[in-house]
Amino acid sequence: MYGRAGLHWVRALLGGSARRAAVAAYARYAQECADVEFISGFAGVLTGACLLLEQFEDMRLRNLVSALVTRLSQAVRARDQTWQPIDATGFAHHWPGVIFALLAATKTSGEPPAAC
Repeated sequence: MYGRAGLHWVRALLGGSARRAAVAAYARYAQECADVEFISGFAGVLTGACLLLEQFEDMRLRNLVSALVTRLSQAVRARDQTWQPIDATGFAHHWPGVIFALLAATKTSGEPPAAC
């Protein structure tokens, strides 16, 4: 996890009395993300939410995962270019990280991958 999102993520993972506030802050941060990328965008936030759900159940995280899957799926569908070999590189800032996040979310949700 990177930046502010990483701080909220670690606080949520550590648990205790700060977990509720940390999850809420993490979800708020996700709403501020403007990019799809993995390192500082909502693909990374989605993956982080999935990792948290593997540790503890939280309905806000489930709702966040669902919302981010929708946003990422729409971004993949809206991509108005033919896929090129270069699209398979650059995990942190390009499409491989986005696709990874979507696949990780299908494992967490138990739902099959959405058609992009």
